[in-house]
Amino acid sequence: MSVDATTYLVSGHRGALSNWFRQYTLVIDPIKGSYTQKNTWFGVFRFKTVHPLPPIKYVLIFRQLFAKCEPCEMGEFEDDGLTWYQVSLVYGRYRRIIVHETRSRKAAFEKATTLGTLLGKKVLDAATNRRSSQWLQPSTSLFIS
Repeated sequence: MSVDATTYLVSGHRGALSNWFRQYTLVIDPIKGSYTQKNTWFGVFRFKTVHPLPPIKYVLIFRQLFAKCEPCEMGEFEDDGLTWYQVSLVYGRYRRIIVHETRSRKAAFEKATTLGTLLGKKVLDAATNRRSSQWLQPSTSLFIS
């Protein structure tokens, strides 16, 4: 996810669900209150749709394990090829807009914090301890309250 200094656009890439033929990118415009979904098929066909940004409750950091190991603890898969971190915007009751996916824990927390600051929303850490989520320090809004 990157922040453009002139327009304050926030973009993220969905890497875990993407494969060699389909790529997902989401661009959030906090000033206009909209987001754009960009899909690319085979690197050639490009589609994009613009949606209004719903009232966001908070930013969520979630850890997803894509390989199953019954006797293993989630902590054993901290930063390896089996674990992906998702940064999402939560709205409505439990609806989510997945903004970014990465294998790096540090990158996920940096991006969630940036997004939370730009939108003026709290960040919920559900990646560190899946049984006990924690709120990260509140941020102040730059654009949307």
